[in-house]
Amino acid sequence: MSEYLYFFNCSHLERELFEGEFAALFNRENEGNNLLCDIYVPVDNSVYIKDALKIIYRHPNLECLLSYIKEENVTYDDYKVVYLKDKGSPFDYQRSLELTRQVGMAIRGCANMNNPESTIGITFINGEYIVGELSHGQESWKKFLNKPHTFCNGLDLRMCKTLINLATGNNPGVTVVDPCCGMGAVVLEGLNQGVDIVGFDISRTNSYKARLNLEHFGYDGQLIARQAISDLKIRKDVAIIDLPYNLYTPITREEQEEIILSGLKIAPKLILVAHDDYDEWFKSQGIEIRRKMTVKKFDNGTFTRLVYILER
Repeated sequence: MSEYLYFFNCSHLERELFEGEFAALFNRENEGNNLLCDIYVPVDNSVYIKDALKIIYRHPNLECLLSYIKEENVTYDDYKVVYLKDKGSPFDYQRSLELTRQVGMAIRGCANMNNPESTIGITFINGEYIVGELSHGQESWKKFLNKPHTFCNGLDLRMCKTLINLATGNNPGVTVVDPCCGMGAVVLEGLNQGVDIVGFDISRTNSYKARLNLEHFGYDGQLIARQAISDLKIRKDVAIIDLPYNLYTPITREEQEEIILSGLKIAPKLILVAHDDYDEWFKSQGIEIRRKMTVKKFDNGTFTRLVYILER
């Protein structure tokens, strides 16, 4: 069974959101800035995964690790070796360079420092030397910054990617609906990750522009339709809702609550983005809060979102 070592990076403003995504992807709570496990998550599926190693070998003794590489004839053409520095790394720059040189000498093949086909990573964590094939996050979500139609108050693309992960975890078979999809940013990110997702919006203009956004990136625009959430007759595994909050769209608290209840009629699990605290109302409706995360845009808390994972 393959093993993987993941390195994470997130702002303190998004720490709770990162912790929630981590639990969804890896089926455990986070305990640090790296994780060694046998669960594969594509490095570009999360904005918080900085690097990942598919482990070739790990051992507390460097000589044993180098011997394994030589004896197993580990071979790569056009490769380079880099050292991955963890916060607790005991090695200075010169020592890390020496480690990369030793590993590089043990590998069979031709090194290519400028344009390698493969990058091999070496690190030292928790008393072990670990070497593996390195994947680095490419931020594929940034391509959607160039969508032809946007909404000034829409969710940022990093958040959209994380909401998809909260909804699906590491299960590509989960079906998802965004019933208040706006310009379709969440739907775009779901499609980008291969998720079975559809979107709806009550606004004729929004749904039309969302379809154009999908088609701009080569997706089927008919995956988004104009329909009110209260009229939907479909059933999906998870719904994702960015709740309108009376900034550009006039809406009452009662109307917001109706949207939430409608979301839980079309899916047993709801990922909800809100600006107000609904904890007591959820209890009164028999809605279970599986997780609640606070996301701040600024340290002073002037713009804060609450992300709920709900079930009923």
